[in-house]
Amino acid sequence: MASDEHRCFTESASSARFLPPETLIYARGKALVAQRLDVSRGELVGEPFPLGVELPRNLSVGGLRALTAARDAVAYQVGVEEGNRLVWVDRSGAEKATGLKEQGWLYSPRLSPDGERFSVSSYGQPGGDGQIWVVDPARNNETRMTFEDRDDQVAVWSPDGRTLALTSFGGVGGVGGSQIWLMDSGRPRSEDALTSVGDLVSVDTWLPNGEALLVTRLGSDSRQDIWSVERRSGSEPKPLLATPSNEHSPNVSPDGEWLAYVSDESGRDEVYVRRLAGGDEVWRISTDGGSAPLWRRRDGRELYFIDPGNRLCAAAVTLGASFSAAAPVPVALVLRRINPLIAFW
Repeated sequence: MASDEHRCFTESASSARFLPPETLIYARGKALVAQRLDVSRGELVGEPFPLGVELPRNLSVGGLRALTAARDAVAYQVGVEEGNRLVWVDRSGAEKATGLKEQGWLYSPRLSPDGERFSVSSYGQPGGDGQIWVVDPARNNETRMTFEDRDDQVAVWSPDGRTLALTSFGGVGGVGGSQIWLMDSGRPRSEDALTSVGDLVSVDTWLPNGEALLVTRLGSDSRQDIWSVERRSGSEPKPLLATPSNEHSPNVSPDGEWLAYVSDESGRDEVYVRRLAGGDEVWRISTDGGSAPLWRRRDGRELYFIDPGNRLCAAAVTLGASFSAAAPVPVALVLRRINPLIAFW
């Protein structure tokens, strides 16, 4: 324990506690689970075992405050926050209400391609799962889209705005794999299963031609990689970018040629760009850490990301037969909330 080395056991957990001699207890979804820890190798062994405790709140919305474990007992403390709110913020930092009436913990907002609507995952009840809503601020209209007994975590718009790709997390007590669904963005309860994955998966973006999705997949080795999933029922995810490092948060340029993503190959998360079709050339965009890359929609001439100080930064880029990027500069906007709703036209 004198070493400064840090190791990630699993990305899908929180509030872990070690119970000697070889058990790790942690919260996963709404379930409290136990898993054997090989101390000599520093690795989790086998599958997590549900302890039969359903936590009062889904941990992805910040309910659990403390967890402690003894040989024959587990104690935890639950927070009582009422939720958060979504606001529009311009580049000067001025805030404007979205008009959203839905209350609770609101996560993973995504704008439609025309900028007129947005989807959001709402955790409205203590202990509840996420459900997808679509909001049309101009018409003062909010529509609940999903109603099933599962945790719907994010919904991403297709390039034509007609389809939403959903990521849900299921299984008894929150222990299980992920599912990807497609649904009509104007018709609630219209989900059709695209694929089911034993690992944890998050849908990040569509390809501009609408023929496939890019997802971040968390494997059994607790490493994140970027995979693609074709738009057809039963499609199996295929690796797009998988290295010994973690890669996640893919976003494709409007011309479909360039992939922005986050990797920790340098020892910390940084934003990089490479050709979507592959190749050895890689451009590092961030200079002091970065996350959540996003291209400017109308022309792709700026690439945005969030720095470790929660500042929104922008790098001017040139797309075409080759790629170049200027040094990133902070935008006046300072993000004070997680899961920002960002789109620049």
